[in-house]
Amino acid sequence: MKIIRYIELKSNYADRLLPKLLAYGLIAVFGANAIAQSLGDLAREERQKKASAERSGSTKRKTLSNLDDAQPPATTTNGQTRNANPGTHQRLQIDSPADGAIVHPGEIITVRVTSRTDRNWSALTVLTKLSDAVPAEAHSVPAEFSITIPSNIDTSGRYALTAFGKTAAGELVGSDSINVNVERSDMPVSLSEVNFSHLFAEAPGQTYNLLILAHFADGKMLDVRESGRLTFRSTDTKIASVDATGAVRAEAPGTASIVVSYGNQHGPDVSLTIPITVERFEVTISPSSLDFGEVQVGRNASLSLKVANNSKSDSQLGIKAITTTGFYSATDNCISSSPLALDATCEITVTFKPAAPGQSPGTLSIDSSSSGVPSVILMSGIGVK
Repeated sequence: MKIIRYIELKSNYADRLLPKLLAYGLIAVFGANAIAQSLGDLAREERQKKASAERSGSTKRKTLSNLDDAQPPATTTNGQTRNANPGTHQRLQIDSPADGAIVHPGEIITVRVTSRTDRNWSALTVLTKLSDAVPAEAHSVPAEFSITIPSNIDTSGRYALTAFGKTAAGELVGSDSINVNVERSDMPVSLSEVNFSHLFAEAPGQTYNLLILAHFADGKMLDVRESGRLTFRSTDTKIASVDATGAVRAEAPGTASIVVSYGNQHGPDVSLTIPITVERFEVTISPSSLDFGEVQVGRNASLSLKVANNSKSDSQLGIKAITTTGFYSATDNCISSSPLALDATCEITVTFKPAAPGQSPGTLSIDSSSSGVPSVILMSGIGVK
């Protein structure tokens, strides 16, 4: 086994991945030069993706921490994961287990790797965060690798499997990633939220990210945020909404509850109810969202909204800052008009100018003296050629 003393990698992304690859022993399998070259490719891909995300205003919360693998995943139109390096992923593929297969702690799974173009390889292996050990190296396809799901795994949900191979010419190739869902075979006796027993919100668009634990009869607790069995719903979506990842958003003053359920195919679900109280908004925004529809790339469209001092007694309400994300910009008279008297209003004009075709989500945030939490509205638009 070679001992790698130093590899100069200029990319921050590569610096972050190198310890993972060392931990999995891939350098020992494929050699330092191939790994360093591959990381350079991945670094460039990551920089391109980051720049694209910043332009589009995509700030989606990362919840699938188990999928933080060396092969940055991208998504196809049918929702399946594909390799971020186009071209090379077609040369290796994982035939089994099936994408989305349910596996259990303590189970041994067999990963079958095939190739559409090459039969003989200098080295083949499978990378996954399910195991700290790299499966025994193979040199031809079809190849089968045994991976043991840890019996003491502490996070339920999706884990990625990616096959890597080194060709006879020394090229490092990665397959499409597939996901397996790790779920216990028994039901939990209860659920709990780590940080909140009751949610309170004071500004429109204020969000909370729920962290759900499942408690089992053997005394074990699992982080089940990523479990395919976990669902979230709001008892009143006009007051508070919640998405499939457990991100709760305040919509309007009032009270509601977030119901978290762990599904049971053979009996009643295990549920947890978390009440939420949305207090009177000191700052109100009308309309509460902006949809620009389709706008030709390179051109722009503008919409306006009203901001009002809705407090009961604060006649010196100040608007401190207004920020946007994505292909959106804003002009206003709110900051110059501050402080706002009771019931006084000001106006913000938002302009959408898409630089690329496709969906363009964004946000408008208003920082005021009334709260330490910004008021946030969602914006949407579609760039078209």
